[in-house]
Amino acid sequence: MVNTEACLEVTNLRKVPRRHEFELHLSSGEAIKVLKEDVEREGIEIGSSLPGRLLKHLEQRYFYTRSREIVERLLRVRPRTAAEIRRRLLREHFPKDICDKVVSELESDGMIDDLTFAKLWIDEKKVKEGRRRIRGELLSRGIDVSIVEQALELYYDDSNELETAKHMVAKRLGRLTGLPRRVVQRRLYGFLLRRGFESGIAREAISCILDEDTWEGKDES
Repeated sequence: MVNTEACLEVTNLRKVPRRHEFELHLSSGEAIKVLKEDVEREGIEIGSSLPGRLLKHLEQRYFYTRSREIVERLLRVRPRTAAEIRRRLLREHFPKDICDKVVSELESDGMIDDLTFAKLWIDEKKVKEGRRRIRGELLSRGIDVSIVEQALELYYDDSNELETAKHMVAKRLGRLTGLPRRVVQRRLYGFLLRRGFESGIAREAISCILDEDTWEGKDES
């Protein structure tokens, strides 16, 4: 931590390979990274004597600029939640106050939006997963429970979740042809629960499909 009340001498100045930044070694024994443009603007060289407050400011500018670069690169790949961004920056050892500032700015700019993320996630997953599983996935990505519930309400009710479960049962049946009915029921029930469907939805979907004329399994005597 740079002493903001001291005046420190630059004892070494090392250009970081392939990066527009320098590593400043200080008379206090500390080393900080500073943007190349700041080194040039302030005329920093070996032997320069710099106020601690200036050094702290330059270090904060470095943290902020680099953290923004990382986040913008991540967002070009896919949308992220605020919590995912914050965890990634902390893992890169950026100070918490810088992480919070960057996330807050990106939320204000609309580049991070947890509700939009949740809607996109549900839209992609709803054809193959139940509400319970999707809810858990969104919560694990750090989205607030109230936002998760708001997004789920836009997509799910008992009727459309039942239709999804029935569709999945119908597709799964092809792998179970020839097995006794009780075995098929048990396997389908476990399959739907693992996919995040509630037990009542799972039972109803299985009953609906197995009662249709297309069922070719063996009845048990």
